[in-house]
Amino acid sequence: MVLIIFTSTIVNAITQQRCDAWQPNLTPGTVLPSFLVIGLCFIPIGVFLLVTSSSVDEIIVDYTDCAYHQCVTPPEWRHKYMSFIPCVCRVSFDVEETFEKDVFLYYGLTNYFQGHRRYVKSYDLSQWQDGDLLRSIDDDCEPVDYIKRTNTTKRKPIAPCGFIANSLFNDTFDLYYMGRQNESSKAIKVEMIQHDIAWSTDKSAKYKNPHNVTYAFDEHYGKPPNWQVSAAHLDPDHESNNGFLNERLMVWMRVAAFATFRKFYSRIVHKDTFTHVLPKGRYFMNIDYSK
Repeated sequence: MVLIIFTSTIVNAITQQRCDAWQPNLTPGTVLPSFLVIGLCFIPIGVFLLVTSSSVDEIIVDYTDCAYHQCVTPPEWRHKYMSFIPCVCRVSFDVEETFEKDVFLYYGLTNYFQGHRRYVKSYDLSQWQDGDLLRSIDDDCEPVDYIKRTNTTKRKPIAPCGFIANSLFNDTFDLYYMGRQNESSKAIKVEMIQHDIAWSTDKSAKYKNPHNVTYAFDEHYGKPPNWQVSAAHLDPDHESNNGFLNERLMVWMRVAAFATFRKFYSRIVHKDTFTHVLPKGRYFMNIDYSK
């Protein structure tokens, strides 16, 4: 048996823990003035945030219970037996004061835990960044990674893969203006667009589409199981807003920190009747659950 002894010949103030140190003496006389100075610094910041927040007009429309009975049946049963019935409900509301432009539409969810660790990890960033969907998919996407092989279909990679993309919020909204209260007039559709709602860095640097978006997503790759259309057709009205560069998808992929949250859905197009404002009056909104 051999006993090996390690010794150090470096002996100084650091190794002997004799360095000079300063330990503050916390007394009421030193702590209270510090708190006072910090508080005075934050007062103007708080006033600015309060004034800015109070200057924003907001209307909250809860449509939780606005659904036909067939819209709340299990999706697999509805798709099999009631696919011909649209799941659209209408909710009416009044705008009491004129909204100056710009006007934005958000959707909100409660008790939806996007911060769950397994959920947050369930995506493949490389799939989004390089636009190359032929590479193998990260294991974090499992089980939403490949379409399972059957007798009639071959095994295809899912794009985009993972739980986050598969749970994309898919309610759609159509807003109509009915004119002033107690006045009967023809409904005017309020045009909304889903452009400039995502972070600019997401669209310019973080995400990239594969070459020939429609062919890639429709022929070589499968859509997430809960989607009605492939990523190439998320926005049928704007060709450039599809695939990984769909801004509604980008907004959803930035997971929320809390279980109750709001996300940017669209912005009002200010033209014609709504050129400068969203006028006060009677409105109704059609919410489509089926897309």
